Amino acid sequence: MLKMLLFALAIFSFVEAVSYLIYRQKSFEGLKNFYTSILKRRQKVRDDIRTFTLRYDEHPFLALSSNPEFRNSLGEKIHNKYGFRHRGEFEDIDRSRELVVYATGGSSTYCNFIEKNEKTWPGMLETRLNTDLGRNGSRVINAACSGWTSFQSLIRFSAWVDVIKPDLVIVYHGKNDLAPFANSDLAIDDIHPDYGNVMYSLKFDSIAKGLPLLARYTYTGKVFCGAYVNRRYFNVLWRIYNQSGPTPKENIMKGLSRIGPREWEYLISRYRTFASICKDRNIACLFVLQKVVSDMYTPYVDEINRRLKLMEDTSAGVYVYDFAGELKDTEGILYDSVHFTERGADVAAGMIKDYIVKNIPAFKDRTAARREHREERVGT
Repeated sequence: MLKMLLFALAIFSFVEAVSYLIYRQKSFEGLKNFYTSILKRRQKVRDDIRTFTLRYDEHPFLALSSNPEFRNSLGEKIHNKYGFRHRGEFEDIDRSRELVVYATGGSSTYCNFIEKNEKTWPGMLETRLNTDLGRNGSRVINAACSGWTSFQSLIRFSAWVDVIKPDLVIVYHGKNDLAPFANSDLAIDDIHPDYGNVMYSLKFDSIAKGLPLLARYTYTGKVFCGAYVNRRYFNVLWRIYNQSGPTPKENIMKGLSRIGPREWEYLISRYRTFASICKDRNIACLFVLQKVVSDMYTPYVDEINRRLKLMEDTSAGVYVYDFAGELKDTEGILYDSVHFTERGADVAAGMIKDYIVKNIPAFKDRTAARREHREERVGT
């Protein structure tokens, strides 16, 4: 009996030591063979989170924000200290050379399923703009966060607009604006315009309480539980709607069907405020209409897009690009109903870039000037 106990203790100590090393590594990359052989499962490309660090952080005004300490599966930090998915802290922007683009939205702008920042569509947009404008001719800041509605994006934008001073703001929203209605069982008239009785701030202590005891006190538990901490029943995005799992389809459809004139009005008012803030500061505002392929959500996103089209006023610097209408074939472009693959992000960046350099004056003028300069050099 004593030998069995000593043997069990030795095995546990060995596993705990290995788990400690994995836990300190903070990434599955480089230890893939261990996970393939021991956990008997391969990480799928579609997995949202493949590391032991939480992608999200608590925030007093936004329900949640991107965690500055988050590392992707390559062990790289992809958020700056302010919680933006961006390489810099904005202090190094060269306003004498760079045209600054502020891209905002939810997970389809943040690009959850893409590991590297430069492979997201805002990252690819910067690369493509620099091809047209010249090296370091643009800076595209990814200000999006997964799960955010346009209301949360507006709150961040209003705080940062006079710090970053962008030349162009791109808003790519739609589906997330429907989430408060889809995830609430309140009577539609009882849902507050600020969603204060529907959405809740992320609280890490509530997540910690849901962790198994082994995950709290052993590295072995942390490793095994860490693989699922942002998915399944530990998905923190569900928790901002006070849920521990996804809303049943029938509840989503019922919730969406209740949206009426009042709800449409205060939903669209956020976009009007984006446009007003930009107009007041002489910033171009571009609404890119979101592409969603979903029996449940598409009719409602189409209605948001229809209303956004009515807001276009190019004389006031408000532009609307019908990306949803132009993107016909989504094969290999979207992982699911709304999120881009790497190829999709590249395609989206190319389409958005083409619209910008053809229609937004500052970018159009600089592209034309650069083209003329190249032609003059060739001519001489």
